[in-house]
Amino acid sequence: MSETQYSEKIKSAQPKVIKAYKDAIALVKAVIVKKNKLYAGDPKTYDFDALAAVGGEMEEAINKATLAMNLHAQAKLLGDLDASIVKVGKARELNGRLKSSETSEAQEAVMKEIEQSLSAE
Repeated sequence: MSETQYSEKIKSAQPKVIKAYKDAIALVKAVIVKKNKLYAGDPKTYDFDALAAVGGEMEEAINKATLAMNLHAQAKLLGDLDASIVKVGKARELNGRLKSSETSEAQEAVMKEIEQSLSAE
């Protein structure tokens, strides 16, 4: 893929997205472990204040996981948009070359290039 004005930004965002995912997963795992410990044993001895606190932590973990998923989706969409920008630019260039071609051989050469571009997708 050709480099565009956004290529570098998209590449630099990937590690941040991966870190957000890893942090969210670690937080969810920690909350689940904490919740399982609190629910272990006799229900008469449950610490309901601690269970309520874990509920708040779970909300925070869900929010972080949702944010990580949204970041991933946004990065993917930006990558798709970036690729589309490159394709539109290439299509404009080929269209201009096709219109300016004066001989049928030149037009056929441009048409072959268009076919190759379409089959590369």
